Amino acid sequence: MINSLSISNFQSHKDSTLEFDGGVNIITGQSDSGKSAILRALNWVVNNKPSGDAFRSNWGGDTEVKIQIGKEDVARKKGKGNYYDSHINKTATRFASFGQDVPDKIKKLINFSPLNMQGQLESPFLLAMSGGEVARYLNKIVHLDVIDKSLFNIGRVLNKERQDCAYTCKDLEEVKEKIKEYVWIDEAEGCLVKLETFANTLECQKNRNFELQITINKIIGLEEDIEEVSKLTQYEDELNKLIKHQELIKTNENRVGRLNVIITNIEIMIDKKLNILKENLEEWQEEFEAIMPDICPLCGRGE
Repeated sequence: MINSLSISNFQSHKDSTLEFDGGVNIITGQSDSGKSAILRALNWVVNNKPSGDAFRSNWGGDTEVKIQIGKEDVARKKGKGNYYDSHINKTATRFASFGQDVPDKIKKLINFSPLNMQGQLESPFLLAMSGGEVARYLNKIVHLDVIDKSLFNIGRVLNKERQDCAYTCKDLEEVKEKIKEYVWIDEAEGCLVKLETFANTLECQKNRNFELQITINKIIGLEEDIEEVSKLTQYEDELNKLIKHQELIKTNENRVGRLNVIITNIEIMIDKKLNILKENLEEWQEEFEAIMPDICPLCGRGE
C-alpha cells in the first residue's frame, strides 16, 4: 500500500507531499490546483506514462516523484538522466535502461496499475461498463486474467502436443509399414557376413598369389643367370690354362723375389769384402812404404 507521494518540480506543482491512509483516497480541490498533475505524477512512476517531456515543468531543473511504501521507497527522476532509484530491503538500486516499461522489481514493490486510479472526468468505475468489461477488470484485480492466460497457453500447448502426437503416431504407423518392406534385411545381413568372409579369404589369396608371383619372377631371374653362367663353361679350359699361367707367374715372381734377395745379399757381402780388402790394401801400402828404403837395393834407384 502506498503511504505517501512526494512531487518535486512537476508541471503546475512545484513541491508537494501527499499522505495516503489506505482504502479509497480522493483528491479534491479547485480547478487548476494540481489534481491532474498529482495523478500524472503517480501514473509516471507506476506505469512510466506519459512519455516524453511535455508533462514536465518549464521552470527547469530535474523532475522527481517519490513514493513511500512502508520502509521502502521508489523515486522516478528525469533531468540530465532518466532513471528509477529504489531502496528495497535496505538495498539502493538504480534502474537506467528500461525503455517504455517499468522495471520488474519496481512493479512488484508498488503492485499498482491504472485500475487503481480514476479521473474526475472519467465514467464511474465499473458502472458504465459492460458485463464482460467488468469481468475483465475484476479478473485483473485478483489476477484471474493471469490464470486465464496461463490456462489458454496451456491449452494451446496441449493442442499442439496432441497434434504433434497424432502426427508422430501416424508417422510411426507409416514407418512400421515401411519396415515390413525390409524383412529381407536379416537374410541379407547373413549373406553380407558370408560375402565379407569370402572377400577376406579372397584378399588373403590375392596376397599369396602376389608373393608366389614374386617368387616365380626370382626363379626366372636365377634361371637366366644360370643360363648366362652355363655359356661361360666353354671357356673353362682356357680359364684353367690362364689360372695355371697365373700360378706359374706367381711362382716365378716368388723365385725372382728370392733371387733378388740373394743378389742383394751377395752385393752387400761383396761391398763388405771390398771394403775389407780396401782397408787391408791401405794397411799393406802403409807397411810397404814403411819397410821400403829410399834407394832400391836391387836397382840402386831412389826417389
